[in-house]
Amino acid sequence: MRRQGRVYKFDVSIPLNIMYSLVEDIRARVGHLGATVGFGHLGDSNLHLNVITTKEDPAVEALIVPYIYDWIGMVLVVFSFFTSF
Repeated sequence: MRRQGRVYKFDVSIPLNIMYSLVEDIRARVGHLGATVGFGHLGDSNLHLNVITTKEDPAVEALIVPYIYDWIGMVLVVFSFFTSF
């Protein structure tokens, strides 16, 4: 992947039933600016999320990094709320 340019890599653990939603959301957010690839370990709800661009681009980084952390934070709040009963 690195031969194509810059790879923004994330390794996250999120509930299995929404795991691919993050990939789809980032893919839609990045659009034509890069390729989004998600793979992982389904048994432990681990997702390796990669956004591949042709070059390092601060605009792409600003587009995805805060969004991913906010997305995961929202999931953790919602998930902990529903599992606390």
